[in-house]
Amino acid sequence: MTTLRRGAAILLACSAGCGGDTPPGAPQPSALSFSDATAASGLDAFHHSNGTPENRTIDESFGAGVALFDADGDGDLDAFFASGDGPDAFFENDGRGVFHDRTQESGLSDDTWSYGALARDFDGDGDIDLYLTNRGPNRLFENRGGSFVDIAAERGVADPRWSSGACFFDYDRDGDLDLYVANHIDLDKEAAATKSQDFFGAQVYYGPLGLEAEPDALYRQEADGTFTDVSSAMGIDAVAYYAFHVVAFDWDGDGWQDLYVANDSTPNILWHNEEGRRFVDVGGRSGVSLSASGSPQAGMGVALGDCDGDGDADLYVTNFSEDYFTLYQAQAGGRFRDATAPAGLYRVTLASLGWGTVFEDFDADGDLDLFVANGHVFPQVDQLGRQTHYRQPNQLFENDGQGHFRIPEGGGGPGLALAAASRGVAVGDVDGDGDRDILVGNLDGPPTLLRNDSRAGNAIVLQLVGGERNSQALGARVRAQVGERVLTRTVGDGSGFLSTSSTRVHLGLGPATSARIEVRWTDGRTLDLGDLAAGRRYTITAGEGVSAEAPLGR
Repeated sequence: MTTLRRGAAILLACSAGCGGDTPPGAPQPSALSFSDATAASGLDAFHHSNGTPENRTIDESFGAGVALFDADGDGDLDAFFASGDGPDAFFENDGRGVFHDRTQESGLSDDTWSYGALARDFDGDGDIDLYLTNRGPNRLFENRGGSFVDIAAERGVADPRWSSGACFFDYDRDGDLDLYVANHIDLDKEAAATKSQDFFGAQVYYGPLGLEAEPDALYRQEADGTFTDVSSAMGIDAVAYYAFHVVAFDWDGDGWQDLYVANDSTPNILWHNEEGRRFVDVGGRSGVSLSASGSPQAGMGVALGDCDGDGDADLYVTNFSEDYFTLYQAQAGGRFRDATAPAGLYRVTLASLGWGTVFEDFDADGDLDLFVANGHVFPQVDQLGRQTHYRQPNQLFENDGQGHFRIPEGGGGPGLALAAASRGVAVGDVDGDGDRDILVGNLDGPPTLLRNDSRAGNAIVLQLVGGERNSQALGARVRAQVGERVLTRTVGDGSGFLSTSSTRVHLGLGPATSARIEVRWTDGRTLDLGDLAAGRRYTITAGEGVSAEAPLGR
């Protein structure tokens, strides 16, 4: 959340090829549309609280992580909200997108200052657990058949620092899930409250520059389900930046899961996994640490996905207002290029301050669209007369199939006209109709549930079931041949900001009626499923293939 003025950096970036934001080719009518279903869903009963509305200190300016996950094993997506200094909340889905508050019954009435919510089956028992990143000891809630018990201390993952993002992944390929925790600032709240800084003439809270950053942590899961801190042995604590969010993916295709960390006001990190022996930061040489002008940006959220259809995962990172959000497009040899301007994404984000972001095929036409949650950190900005505001509308960008983006006709529907101080984002089929809806966590207010009303093509949905210790098949890769096009997706990559989306893989086929599907599991094995018909939801189990199927939607 840097307050550095980046005009020179933006001008340098433009000299590297900003140009216009209009992609080539005549615009086509858009099918993308979302409406606000918050009140109808019952989720307006939750109200996030994060200290003072004035954001007097830095810890009050972000958070609002959300999670969409099947907590009770009934097949639909329930919702969890991390709520700063207010009580966290858990809402059960009735299967039709209507939610009921079950916080007390679930055991999830956490009273710590929570920021992020990571919903993953860490122990492989089939029930999805919940890891909360806090300002203070983190919590690991084990799911015991729909009720939850905190076991963080006994398992060794109650990190006492101010944590932000987190990611479960198998770094050593032993079959179970390890844990990466992104930490932010060593905050002396009393000291921070006595300091301020100038932001275009307004006095605002102090930080992060000038405050001491905390190193991130890596925990290895042992055979007995406890975790060992291997941060030093694996090279993770060699640097300390203002970390926000982390995603896991196989950057170089060597079969080992790597990590990308978005950092505020400091270089972003790409941790290369050297076959489980050590992590080395290759962000600088691969081109994903800095802006096009060579400056650190205010990395907040991260979207991971193959947005240009070439088979390689690209990265989109949200940043501060009056700077651009960055699209790093994968190239040959493990390098990336800043493709923000050629993709049409440069000018359209300059007035926004971005947080959660996801690539998702919302209209099922076969390419990945882009959603961004926006909101400033300084309420004082509304009195400054600048081209930005504290409460901001979120943004939806439609992909033309070649990795070029535009604001859809109609702006993406009435749900995109809402303005809030948005932060966390989770995506999943909330109402069971076969498409992907969006849940947004907002600071100091109710969330926003955006119902997908888009005119959509055909689709296939896959639920992958992995081995004994990785039941959700996190890190597996899906490849779908749709005519001459190839779609690639990573299961549970962790895109967003302090939040968790559904791990179901949604494959948009456009007018096609089938796709040839191949799965590459995290142990290197591949499974060729042949042609699967559109309009179906398939459960794919490691070692078995298709173990169940059902019609997609109602």
